[in-house]
Amino acid sequence: MTHLRSSLLVTLCAASTALAQSRARAPEPYALQGVQVSLDDDTPRTLILRDGRIDSILDVDADLPPGCKHLDGEGLIALPAFVDAYTHTGCETPDPVIDLDRPADVIANAPIDMRQANRKGIQPGFASVDVLAFGETGPESHREAGFGLLLSAPAAQILSGKSALATTRDGAVRDAVVRAEVFQHAAFRASGSGYPSTKMGYHAQLRQLFYDADRHTLLESRIADGRGGTRPSFDRDLDAGAEVLARRMRLVCEAETVRDIRRWIRLADEFGLQIAISGGREAWKCADELARRDIPVFLTLNWGDEVDDPDEGEDEKEADDAKGEADDPDEGPDGEGEDGDPADGDVAGAESDQEADEEGEQADDDTDEWLYEEPLGVRRERRRLWEEGRDCALRLDEAEVRFAFGSGGEKPKALMKNIRTLVKEGLGRDVALAALTTVPAALLEVGAAFGEISPGHNATLALWTRSPFKKKAKVAWLFVDGFAHDLEVEDEEDASSEGPAEDLDLTGTWGLQDDSDESSDSVLELEMDADGTLTGTIEFELGGNDMSEDVEGTVSGNEVRMHVSLSVGGMDIKSTLEGTYADGVVAGEMTIVTPGGEQSSKFTMTRTPENGEKGGV
Repeated sequence: MTHLRSSLLVTLCAASTALAQSRARAPEPYALQGVQVSLDDDTPRTLILRDGRIDSILDVDADLPPGCKHLDGEGLIALPAFVDAYTHTGCETPDPVIDLDRPADVIANAPIDMRQANRKGIQPGFASVDVLAFGETGPESHREAGFGLLLSAPAAQILSGKSALATTRDGAVRDAVVRAEVFQHAAFRASGSGYPSTKMGYHAQLRQLFYDADRHTLLESRIADGRGGTRPSFDRDLDAGAEVLARRMRLVCEAETVRDIRRWIRLADEFGLQIAISGGREAWKCADELARRDIPVFLTLNWGDEVDDPDEGEDEKEADDAKGEADDPDEGPDGEGEDGDPADGDVAGAESDQEADEEGEQADDDTDEWLYEEPLGVRRERRRLWEEGRDCALRLDEAEVRFAFGSGGEKPKALMKNIRTLVKEGLGRDVALAALTTVPAALLEVGAAFGEISPGHNATLALWTRSPFKKKAKVAWLFVDGFAHDLEVEDEEDASSEGPAEDLDLTGTWGLQDDSDESSDSVLELEMDADGTLTGTIEFELGGNDMSEDVEGTVSGNEVRMHVSLSVGGMDIKSTLEGTYADGVVAGEMTIVTPGGEQSSKFTMTRTPENGEKGGV
């Protein structure tokens, strides 16, 4: 998007000014009429939202209370807004200050004691709420995926600090924060060079901090009891470590492998800690132990790219082969006719086949290199291991382990895509919904206000066009603290009911140009389903940085419509491309909507040379 690169930088200042305008101090009362309030019950209801709460749930024919803003929710499903129970969105984790001691005087004598405050990888006193920043429009990508709450967690340090729970409403951070300090976060890693830099060193550093925190607490208690003794230092890290030791704050431990999970469990036993696991790709391998100890897991569904199934399609291939053999009734065993003689034309055919084989072998020798293919058993094992990681949530559910979903460092849409895959593979819809609503709300200690659609609960809910576990589900409206966010979902029937034109396939690589520049570095990688659904990515340069964003769209006849959303400088940008396919080219109008306004330009989309003439010819 050349025009995107040039126009965004110009409009950022104007966007900041526009967003600085005052907003409503209190949410408007709403009547959401005709909505379905359960995935299993399609009875239409009316939800009354008032003062940021769900005031009541009425029959659809009941008289509406006066003063409410009416919203026709016919055909929409009202569900509690989802909770992203573990994400790094909104929190940029700083590197710890390594040495908190006074520098040693090494001129006169060599120091005889060790440093008492080597804090490489250690900053439990850091709180993400102190740096929380979602940009001027808030975490819009979370809202578009149906999330009303997120736990913004620091990461990448042995003890990285405390997470904060916030809503995704479009407003000031001070209004979004629900709980300022929720969990302490830990991992077997640290930034920077020097000690510690190995897993053994990380263990030692962590133990030392807990021993120091224990002594720090002891000194404070002696002073408080009037027993005298050494005055404890002012040290927020030791205060935060003492909170964890006293089980006043749960320690969320980053671990993907079962070995790391068990390492954290042993440390918890050693110091009497209350822990949870984040990541958890191999948590299923110790599911019984996690269930017995009631250790919850915040699953990030980081199972990697899908490994091809080497057996996929084998049954169909065998059936086709068998059908082919049965199609010629005159052919006997070994290609002979009914009387045992060679079938007509077999001799000539054999000679022709032999010549073709010789020519093919010669061509292969001249042009093709030999390609190694892993043994079938190895490929099957790779697929099995990938499926085990993918199906971790199913195994945890069977073992009755409490788990919730979190996006980690990925986008919320990617998390939802993987959750839909799990539901397709057998995870119950009610289990998946609970892992996005009631379970995380309980673990984050806000279950009395969030995670349910019930009178008295916070008015944080989403109106879906269909079940969120179906592929084309979209959020039409999101209410957060009662504040409405209209996500302007296009009419799916108008956009895609016709389906693509015959032989039209936009799958492949495309270059994008617009009327503001003859050249373009923007490249689209698209995949098109048979029903015309488009997915893919766009790569472009903005402000000297290479960027990649997701693309979604539809094809109806020869009409193409695509959407791209991105965040620049904390501001959310939406781009819509509407064009017509003809003679291998998609041409039309591109509209870019920023917080500061809307701009349009003409665009042309052509296949890159390596794609040849695939589709639409």
